[in-house]
Amino acid sequence: MKRTFRIKRKLLRHLFVLLLVTCGAILFVTIRGANKAVKDLSELLIIQTADRIEAELNGFFAPVQKSLLVARDWGRQGLFDLSDARRLNGYFIPLLKQHRQISSVIIARAPVEALKANREPSGPL
Repeated sequence: MKRTFRIKRKLLRHLFVLLLVTCGAILFVTIRGANKAVKDLSELLIIQTADRIEAELNGFFAPVQKSLLVARDWGRQGLFDLSDARRLNGYFIPLLKQHRQISSVIIARAPVEALKANREPSGPL
């Protein structure tokens, strides 16, 4: 009778150890999988956010970039005379009024020859 009690006790101990090891393995696999899922979801969220921000910034700056490229082409065609500030204002004041993204425009031909059109700090020109 004592011997059966010892066998039962050993079996229960082995069963408990087996159960403990199994639970530990399940816990390890679960935590590892959860960490991988968190990492993957974080990367996806960062990529989606970056793509959305890039699209918003492109939408914000694309019209301005196109307008400034047109102004650059005007300059290359020789339409600007830096000595005639009134005429230059005629080109660039509407540009500054139209695009709040532009705070100033600098027109320069050489380090010595330059003209700058600024937006007033309060907003209007």
